[in-house]
Amino acid sequence: MYSYCKFCGLTLLLLIVDTWAAVLFQDDFGNPGYSAQNWTLVSTDGNKLQFVDSKATIINNDETYSALAVHSLNEELSSFTVCAKVSSEFPGSGLYFCFDDMRNGYRGYAVLLGDDRIYIYKFYPESVSVIGSQTSAFVKPVENYLKISRFDDKIRVFCNGYYIFTVADDEFHSGDFALIVPPVSEAFFDDVLIENRIADTSHFETFIDDFLEKNFFGWTRYGNAITDYLNSNLQVQTGNYQKFYNCVEVPLNSFAMKTVVQYNQGDSSSFYGFFIKKMTESDTNDHFYHFAVSADKKFVISSSRDSLLEPVPIKNSTKVTALDYDTLELIRDNDVFTFIVNGTKLGECSEISGVINGAGLFVSSKLNVAFDKFQIMNIGLQTSNGKIIKRDSGIRLVEKSPLRIDLLGRSIPLKEITLPSKGFLEIKNGGKWEKRIRVR
Repeated sequence: MYSYCKFCGLTLLLLIVDTWAAVLFQDDFGNPGYSAQNWTLVSTDGNKLQFVDSKATIINNDETYSALAVHSLNEELSSFTVCAKVSSEFPGSGLYFCFDDMRNGYRGYAVLLGDDRIYIYKFYPESVSVIGSQTSAFVKPVENYLKISRFDDKIRVFCNGYYIFTVADDEFHSGDFALIVPPVSEAFFDDVLIENRIADTSHFETFIDDFLEKNFFGWTRYGNAITDYLNSNLQVQTGNYQKFYNCVEVPLNSFAMKTVVQYNQGDSSSFYGFFIKKMTESDTNDHFYHFAVSADKKFVISSSRDSLLEPVPIKNSTKVTALDYDTLELIRDNDVFTFIVNGTKLGECSEISGVINGAGLFVSSKLNVAFDKFQIMNIGLQTSNGKIIKRDSGIRLVEKSPLRIDLLGRSIPLKEITLPSKGFLEIKNGGKWEKRIRVR
């Protein structure tokens, strides 16, 4: 079985024994003859299904009905994951699953892309309804990689490598798979994959922003700070009672964040750095925790019950050794948060438990700072047999006990796997970044 891992844009192949997952169907549309045998166009006359340039193209000229390219599945699946790349300048294209022709119409579910939102539709022969939707910063304007994982009564939706939301509906359990294009639209599809496995919501693609340009992909912003993109930096200025939160909203278990920040000016009691947020069981609002550096260069941990309230410091430490540009790191491993500034561990916190539902950059009131690059990544890769491949704050992928890999079931000890990656970026003199790639 093949498991695919992407680190900082480099696609790498890691062979792992996985007794529970199997590829049921895949098509990269590189062989038009193979694709033609596996897909059937269901639509009115005049619409087209073409396999050109390693893509499936559906052209829907009908003004009323959607067009479908259907792949017939030969078995009923209790759980499965379907993935495909969907490209269209028109909203409403996506993936249809549990599809069935009821003679008087079709039934099933469809996950469709909007401009900045993902919808889950439920189809009956006589009606259609939306059973879930979610706005997301991870939806791109044209090309998106959709992934849908179905098990029991749960439908999980992912986009571009990030978990978006889940809905519960258990009416339809079986059926075929289809590509769907709305009326008077055209869409391209690629890299279709169907597996009998369940996708994990806590694993996500490494997220990097170098702030070279104004790019809001992946970011959800809170607060009313003044921001600007200048000289490859994200400039943030806050006044009285103003705060800045730039959040990557994904479920987080073990992870690492890193950024470089320059303090320009501000009130000595104010602070800047990272924050995490989580939903508490007894409160409807997210609880915010801040791991930051104060303007007078002291390490601070603070908390607030939502993004509108002023954070209350709960921990302080000795002064930080300050540089012109400070490198900040926050690592969570085994429910312990470790805060590092310029390579020195300043403090730990083990009082925050459970799943974190977002993390990112934070600036409190009365400050002017500039961020130069940001990265957040998983530091653990869960395989289906429960083993964890641990990742440190550097480059290497390492597991604590030997991983045994063999597609034929034989035991082969593997003490360490090192994969090439851009990894974390290190700061050089004068604020320049050094890209470090280590391969063994």
